[in-house]
Parts: sequence; structure tokens; C-alpha cells
Amino acid sequence: DPCSVSIRKRLDSLRKTACGDSEMRELIGRAEILRVHAELYNLSLNLTAVNTELSGYLMNAEAYIRRHLSEDISPRDVADALHLSYSHLARIFKNNLKISAAKFINEIKISAAEQMMIENTERSITDIAFSLGYSSSSFFTRKFTEIRGQSPAQFRKMLKLL
Repeated sequence: DPCSVSIRKRLDSLRKTACGDSEMRELIGRAEILRVHAELYNLSLNLTAVNTELSGYLMNAEAYIRRHLSEDISPRDVADALHLSYSHLARIFKNNLKISAAKFINEIKISAAEQMMIENTERSITDIAFSLGYSSSSFFTRKFTEIRGQSPAQFRKMLKLL
């Protein structure tokens, strides 16, 4: 990374300056510190711009998923909606959230299912599964259990105990 090389060179220069006998040592040292600080600040601005862009993609992906909760959406659908390639979207999720885009979709849908169960304790699990775009209640139950560590029925039973 050219920026970190430049910062290392400046720090080396600062060390050499601090060891010198010059009367200007303190002023030169301060100037080097200010230059290093400026480069670090510029580096942080660049990182913030990258993180802001990535955060924007993640927020837009979540918004798209929430708007299409009732549909059977795939990561490719999300990538298309964000005008990204599938592989780029997958990298964004893996590098930033440490999960796959498919798991992210299921996480949001399972959270919505929990909310539905809380709001209407009589609604059937099958109805909830279909309303969230799952093609079968058994697949929904498998995903719910995978993500939450308990089945939807166990979650519902826990709600009744509260």
C-alpha cells in the first residue's frame, strides 16, 4: 500500500531527525508529525468512503429484502436489484458480515417470522412460511432451526411461557 509506505518513510525520517544535533530538530520533528497525521487523516477519509459505499449496499440489500419478504427471493435477485454482479454482492456479504447473502436473506425472513408469531400467536407456522415466500413449511422450519437453534414450534412454546 503506497500510503503506508509513505507513512513509514516519514516516521523513519522523524526518528532520524530526533537523533540529530540540529537546533531545528524540534520544528522538523513537529512538521513530520503533522505530515504523518495528514496522511493518516487522508487514509481514514478514503476508508470511510469505501465503508460508506459498502454500508449503502448492505442497507439497500436489506431494504430490498424487506420490501420483497413475501417473495421467494435469491441473492441473485438482490444483486440484480442493486445493479451488482452476484459475485461482487457475495464478496460484500462475506467480507463485511461474515455470512452469505442467502443466510442474510433468511436471517431477515426468520426475524419477520418471529415478529409474526409474537403479534399473532394463533397464526399457523405453515401460513407464516408461505407468507414469507418459503415454498414449504418443512424448508422454513429447517432454516428457522438452523438460524435460531430451535424450531418455530419451540419458539412459539417459549412465547407462551413468557
